[in-house]
Amino acid sequence: MNILRMIITIALLPILAQLSFGQEKLRKWEEDSSLLKYPQFIRVEFARRLPELNEDPADVNKPFTQGRKVYFRLIMTNTSAEPIDSLLNNPYFHNRLELTKDGRIVPYRKDIAEIVAADNEFDRHPKFIQLKPNEPTYVSVIDLSDWYEPLSLGKYQLRDRFRFVQSGEWVETPVVMFEVDEGPVIYDERTNRIDKLNQAQRKAFSVALNALIKDIRIPEKKLEAYDIEFMEDAETLIVYFHSRSRRRYFETKSCEDFKNQTEVVGWDAYYRLRKSDYSFLVTVFGPPC
Repeated sequence: MNILRMIITIALLPILAQLSFGQEKLRKWEEDSSLLKYPQFIRVEFARRLPELNEDPADVNKPFTQGRKVYFRLIMTNTSAEPIDSLLNNPYFHNRLELTKDGRIVPYRKDIAEIVAADNEFDRHPKFIQLKPNEPTYVSVIDLSDWYEPLSLGKYQLRDRFRFVQSGEWVETPVVMFEVDEGPVIYDERTNRIDKLNQAQRKAFSVALNALIKDIRIPEKKLEAYDIEFMEDAETLIVYFHSRSRRRYFETKSCEDFKNQTEVVGWDAYYRLRKSDYSFLVTVFGPPC
């Protein structure tokens, strides 16, 4: 009988350990939830990029392009000496974004305003996070299209107030400033901003377009065959022709299909020119395959 009891006890050990671990986890979460009612030891801030992505720091401050996603990453740092566990549920419960343009508050979308007013903490699958001491932790993405109507051109200021639990105090982020502009596209099926280029830009565009027209390898010569991007930095001007026929072709087909096709499929062309004399620094052609 003692042997049977020993065998049963040994068999139940993993289950008992798991239950004990789960109870310990629950107890820790309940303790931390009490602490998180007054979360002034948590620093909350926005970031455009994650540091480990090793992207050019200059890109962080570039304007967002109108019509594309405007989003930030929410980063938290626990400044206490102990790790803190938390469950996050409904972003419209935890966050109170405040977006301003020209000194005026941009209103939430009507449907989002109603959700925020409902103040429902539990309407989604919870996400467990652990905030280790003095270690910045990526928590979530704040996509402004989830809160606001499409943003118009201009300069904005954004901040957030964040709470962890019902009746908890709010932690406020520093204000971040950003801009929404028209982006690098100067010509496509909906846009024509070629006339808005300044004199130097128009000269670079003309030089690049003439080079494309004269190159016998490139089959498409008409302007309307391309979506065109124009970019510049301190020393150079860049004109990038994206073939529409090439894009449409490879939306449904592959390079294997291209071997046997007879229709004309365009090339992409990229020109980087010196600002000083409009000579080519880089010329790249992109054949279909």
